[in-house]
Amino acid sequence: MRSSKTFLSISSCLAIAAIFANSALAETAQKSVSADHKSSHNKKESHAEGSFFESVSMGDDKNKIALKRHGNMFLSGAPNPSQLAALKTAGVLAIADIRQASEDRSELQNAAKEKGIIYENIPLFLPNTKSIDAKAVNAITAFHKKNHDGGHVISCASGNRSSAWFAAHMGKDHGANADKAIAAGKEAFLKDDMAVVVREFLK
Repeated sequence: MRSSKTFLSISSCLAIAAIFANSALAETAQKSVSADHKSSHNKKESHAEGSFFESVSMGDDKNKIALKRHGNMFLSGAPNPSQLAALKTAGVLAIADIRQASEDRSELQNAAKEKGIIYENIPLFLPNTKSIDAKAVNAITAFHKKNHDGGHVISCASGNRSSAWFAAHMGKDHGANADKAIAAGKEAFLKDDMAVVVREFLK
């Protein structure tokens, strides 16, 4: 009788341990995307030590687009339809166009729709200004996190604003000071004029 109770007790303990183990695994899985996103920045996920980005180009020889790659994310200017086709072939599934509503975005929007690429317009600046919109930074970051496991592009006209978003994101969400955040943006396409705008945003 005692051995039977002992067996039931051991079985109960094993069952409880299994429940806790499964619960821990579920919690770990739930946090994995956010953790991977954060660690990719902290480890400077790149192909060159000390750099956030890998320089890549896509398209045919006469029609290439320059991009800066960080994991599954690409920063760039606005790709034309031919370049967008090359991006789709390379595995890009979504694009955030951060140009203003007043800018002509129809070519990219139509090409993305035609090729089955998710397209979102999230203007980086407050309307009629050259000041970065904090809500836009959050929205672009949310787009980046949502598409973190697949190829996605943050684009503007030249890559300058895309890089400004990355710098603002590094300062706002990852605790980089203004100098380090701007240096990260300059590894992509950030120009001096936009660096001033980023510094003002991060004050």
